[in-house]
Amino acid sequence: MTFYLQLFLKLLKVNIKAQMEYRTDFLVSVIHILLLQLGNLALIWVILAKFQTINGWGFGEIAFLLGLRLLSHGLFVVFNVEILWGLKSYIIDGEFDRFLLKPVNPLMLLIGNKVELRGLTDFVSGIVILAIATSLLDLQWTFTKLAVLVAVILGSILIEMAVYLAASSASFWILNLEALNSIVFQFHEQYILYPVSIYGRPIQYVLTFVIPFAFINFYPSLYFLNKTSGGLFHPVFAYLTPLVGILSFTLSYVFVWNKGLLAYQSAGS
Repeated sequence: MTFYLQLFLKLLKVNIKAQMEYRTDFLVSVIHILLLQLGNLALIWVILAKFQTINGWGFGEIAFLLGLRLLSHGLFVVFNVEILWGLKSYIIDGEFDRFLLKPVNPLMLLIGNKVELRGLTDFVSGIVILAIATSLLDLQWTFTKLAVLVAVILGSILIEMAVYLAASSASFWILNLEALNSIVFQFHEQYILYPVSIYGRPIQYVLTFVIPFAFINFYPSLYFLNKTSGGLFHPVFAYLTPLVGILSFTLSYVFVWNKGLLAYQSAGS
């Protein structure tokens, strides 16, 4: 375990140095992402200015949802787990073979292949938006709540990794998965911007039990905001994000990724 951690940190260091060689490009990317996230917040404000609340959720509470999502997603992007979407290209071009030729876990090599510092913008945006929500809602952050927040962030990262890993690993069997990728992207980028309780039961089930993105921000926010789910499943869900993260990632890694590796056939074979 220590060897893997040291190797991963070395890969991060090398990639950070490489990216900082193009500082102008990095700066433009940071500004673009920051404007994009502030635009999402502005859109929520415009909607709430007309309707006041959405199913009992006000602007501050929905801003809290957005900020909470960005905290975990920002770190997710930094470690470039999004590169899993490109697994299909690695397989088609035969590039995936080089990850298998080294005596190191190929998943770690794939993820550590590149660092995306632009993810720090999402993370910082999350902090800013969460601070705005905290001010609007007059929230009090105790040591216990901060500890829970850290656990929620870690669990949320594992949930994103699990979903991306499962969806991308399907490329070991079926190369053309643009439709599946698009569905997952929409659920992650659009549906959890708002309270899951506003959707019909089918969407609620999908976001809870199939693609558990609701555990990234909706369910844990019930704990932080001291809200009820409005009859949506069970109140205990507000505390399950770390457990769901560990369970979903384990299932995705063992039953999809590992099975995919066994089914993999090199493009050169």
